[in-house]
Amino acid sequence: MAVATIHPASTADADHYQGTNRLTVGIVLAVITFWLFAQTTLNVAPAMRDDLGISNSISNIAVSIAVLFSGIFVVVAGGLADHLGRVKLTYTGLAFSILARVSELGWKTRQV
Repeated sequence: MAVATIHPASTADADHYQGTNRLTVGIVLAVITFWLFAQTTLNVAPAMRDDLGISNSISNIAVSIAVLFSGIFVVVAGGLADHLGRVKLTYTGLAFSILARVSELGWKTRQV
């Protein structure tokens, strides 16, 4: 009768890994970015409500939905980054961001 031997995961790789604080810095920067988004929304919410003619509760629901979809997208983007590559996904996101900003500037100049 053959006996299966289960070997624990090798600790040789773990002993030689020299980690950096890049992950911690990335998480801190992500939290700061989200905090700035929330603070900006808080500061401009009264003007947005007046301009759009919506109530405070509708404004709060809109912010909650934006946060929900942001959280969902983080999970989806993590899976895409694992599949496609983090650098490629970062450059794609940067390109979309630049494209959105340029199109926004073009829209503002047409309205003036």
